[in-house]
Amino acid sequence: MAKAFTYSRLPEHQVAVYFDEHDKTDGPSGWNIAESLISFFTFLLLLVTFPASVFFCVKIIKDYERAVIFRLGRLLPQKGPGVIFINPCIDAWTRVDTRARAFSVPPQQVRTCDGGYATVGAEVHFSIKDVVLSKTAVQDLNHSLRMLAQTSLVSCLGSRKLTEIQHDRKFINKQVQEVVHKGAAVWGVDIKKIEMSAVKVLKEAEEPVSALSALFGGGGSQSSKLGSMTFAADPSGLASMFSALGGDNAVRSAPSPPDPPVTSAQSGHERTRVDLLTPEQLVKLVSGVLNESLVKEIGGMFQFNITGESGGTWFLDLRSGHGRIYAEKQGDNPDVVLTMSVENMQQIFYGQTTAFDAYMQGALTVDGDLRMAMSLEAIVKKLREKPLVPDRQVSQRPGVYIV
Repeated sequence: MAKAFTYSRLPEHQVAVYFDEHDKTDGPSGWNIAESLISFFTFLLLLVTFPASVFFCVKIIKDYERAVIFRLGRLLPQKGPGVIFINPCIDAWTRVDTRARAFSVPPQQVRTCDGGYATVGAEVHFSIKDVVLSKTAVQDLNHSLRMLAQTSLVSCLGSRKLTEIQHDRKFINKQVQEVVHKGAAVWGVDIKKIEMSAVKVLKEAEEPVSALSALFGGGGSQSSKLGSMTFAADPSGLASMFSALGGDNAVRSAPSPPDPPVTSAQSGHERTRVDLLTPEQLVKLVSGVLNESLVKEIGGMFQFNITGESGGTWFLDLRSGHGRIYAEKQGDNPDVVLTMSVENMQQIFYGQTTAFDAYMQGALTVDGDLRMAMSLEAIVKKLREKPLVPDRQVSQRPGVYIV
């Protein structure tokens, strides 16, 4: 009579995890005898305790379930659906649900190949096709599936442009599904569908590198390079600009570490101390570049919490008119709150870094509309374009600076 369970009926990758009860070549005969003796005495115990043992030995497996059983540590063929017999003394068994399930991949920050940043999540629908592999090939199936879907999503999106992510979602869904399905197949899992969530753009893609940027070494942030070009040549440019606007002539000198000893490579090149504007002076400077076009472009209200020496709190209202900056809250809640140190504020306004780079590095904390916070670059751009001598004088009164 042919065996009810043979290796020939299994896929090749599953043969190694099954145990054939009729195979006598698996180990020494002494171990098989020990197993037989233990099994005999446990079944004898069940007969002695009958009918009470029935409540512990008979299990009902539903049509959408399967039972995975290990007897004395050896895997048996899957059982179910229907009534099955379990020896509670020597069997360790698990009930596996084969119905379709789903889980969510939390929004992930992705950097596209063209320099854009976006947050994208996904919904993954799957079902278990091989219950034995789901218990023997992976330790924690749910956690492993989530990590596989998360890394596959980030990898696929990172190799695409931002516009492709926004407009080719169906094709990307299919591609991610194929990648995840291939990785999960060895765990006995069938990926039914993957659906990306709405794409939230954090930063638009960078513009193509121009010939001018090639003079500064190619890669890197264009804004930081232009900022370095503008202000590195004249470190006191902002100070001169501030003086032209009628600000205080006294400029604070930023603390810096002691100058290192001059070596032969440094001979003839002495370090110069750069005079940096205080946050209050920068605020007065920003008030000189506010205009109606900036209000139309941004259209929101900012709150700046500057920590450290000479720090403070300022409000930038770009919702109407020419915009204004004031130091005392006047009742309206801001759209976004930006918290940073004095040094980080100076780096942003001097062009040494961008608001987005500071946010990604943890130097800038954003509470509220993140996309509006990134529009701070438009104000910094206005500062770079403004001439040192303004066309009109900035009127000032205590607590409020109005163009």
